[in-house]
Amino acid sequence: MNGTTNGDSYSSEVRVEVDANRIARILSYLISKKMDVTVKGKAGEILGRFRLLNMIAPAIDLKPSDAYDGRGKVVLEAALPDVNKDLVNGSSEVRVEIVSGGTCVFFDSLYLRVVSLGFRSEIEIDFPQKLSIVEGRKSPREEPKIPEFVSVEVKSGSDNNNNGQVYTFRVVNTSEQGLGVLIPGEVHDFINRIKPGDVLSGITLYARDSLITVDVRVVHITQIKGGREKGSYMLGLESKELVDSSRTPV
Repeated sequence: MNGTTNGDSYSSEVRVEVDANRIARILSYLISKKMDVTVKGKAGEILGRFRLLNMIAPAIDLKPSDAYDGRGKVVLEAALPDVNKDLVNGSSEVRVEIVSGGTCVFFDSLYLRVVSLGFRSEIEIDFPQKLSIVEGRKSPREEPKIPEFVSVEVKSGSDNNNNGQVYTFRVVNTSEQGLGVLIPGEVHDFINRIKPGDVLSGITLYARDSLITVDVRVVHITQIKGGREKGSYMLGLESKELVDSSRTPV
């Protein structure tokens, strides 16, 4: 695959596991920790963020009715209910990345299918033929250098098409944990469209001398009850892409 991984930025060598039993043990441990994972397409585009949910190792006998012919599978649960199924369904090959305590684990796999289960979604992928591990302790220490953003531009509509209305709001605080965006109380049409957990795709953040376009997740929407901004809303946003793109070795 051509997509980059968190491991690509590490200075240390990648350790590769090819033994199916060892791979199964590593994945079992990560599943027990309910690790968050990032799934990317062939070009490195992010298809969604998931959690490791379950797996069937190739050595386990499957039922005759099972469609996977004994090769095993890994099941990922969508961390958010509105995963972009069309984007995932359009990718035959995926890269799964797990970062834990400075260590990056990643593997390439074939996408099998998306399963919708009420308010959550799962994707099934082939059990990996190899697993790559990069130890973070061998790398230079990195710290995020988040720019001081002053405004954010977001288009209405879940598809972010060019015909949607463009809103510009003021950023009132910036940190590694996220952004605080002030929404005037009269902008009811925008507030009514979103809720905590929603992902706003392709929003543009403006600093004094730069800009960046990222996907963000709505953490909270809080109405201000007093003071000069009474009646307005504080919108809490977070973006792993923003933190990752801002990391520099120190």
